[in-house]
This record gives sequence, structure tokens and C-alpha cells, in this order.
Amino acid sequence: MSDSLVLTVDCGPDGAPDEVGEAAAGLRRELLELDLDVEPLTGGAAPAGAKGDPVTVGALVVTLATSGTLTALLATVRAWIDRDDSRSVKLRVGDRTLDARGLRPDELRVVLDEWSRHESAG
Repeated sequence: MSDSLVLTVDCGPDGAPDEVGEAAAGLRRELLELDLDVEPLTGGAAPAGAKGDPVTVGALVVTLATSGTLTALLATVRAWIDRDDSRSVKLRVGDRTLDARGLRPDELRVVLDEWSRHESAG
């Protein structure tokens, strides 16, 4: 499989960039506990005088080695969202995107399960 998935964290309409960054860092720590390769998404031009690589706030790149990796990732994301219903995610693998923002937790579970089955099969 060995695809990369871009996972973008959303903390609702009132989520400030620092809150989104903290939420993404927390989710990254949980995903790292699964031995997944997870890095913040970097890119774009840095502001004048800035040091280091610019980071897209709330975006993580996850390397998917197997379909089992995707299943574990989605289970962890679902549990992470269940702990705070203001959180949501947008997932992108290649040209396929799942925008889960605005879904109720029960809807999100169904959508993530369906997406996982589709991605694992395809």
C-alpha cells in the first residue's frame, strides 16, 4: 500500500490556530503510539524574519504501510473525536478526500467505517 494520507484537524468555527495546533499535536502523539510515521505538513513560504520551516497548522502527513494501518488510524481518529465533539478531520489520500467536518459523531462513525472499507478494498 505505502500511500500517504494528509489528515487536517479542525476544532470548529471558534477554533483558534493555537488550539488547532495543540489538537493536531495531541492526535499526532496518539498516532505515534501506533508506530505510524506521522509528520506535520510543511510547505509554503515563511514570513520575513521567520526561522525554520513553515507548518500548515493542524495538518499531518501519515504514511500508510498496509490496509491495517489505515484501519488503526481511523479507529484512533474516531476515538480522538469522540472525546471532544468540537473536533473533526479532513482526510486526503491521493485524489480521494473525506471531509468529516460538521458531521455528528454517529454520522462520522458510519462515514469513517465506509471510507475504511473502500480504501482497504481499492
